Amino acid sequence: MPEKTLENLFHDALKDIYHAERKILKAPPKMARGANPNLKPAEIIDAWR
Repeated sequence: MPEKTLENLFHDALKDIYHAERKILKAPPKMARGANPNLKPAEIIDAWR
């Protein structure tokens, strides 16, 4: 296993944070559809903003 430098660990942490934030941004519209499947996509986006 290659030795990890502090820079590599920092880069890995930033990637993890970036991907977590992307998932968080996708969650509210999915949760809104789950709560009320009759909502149209535009209503979901407007309610989230």
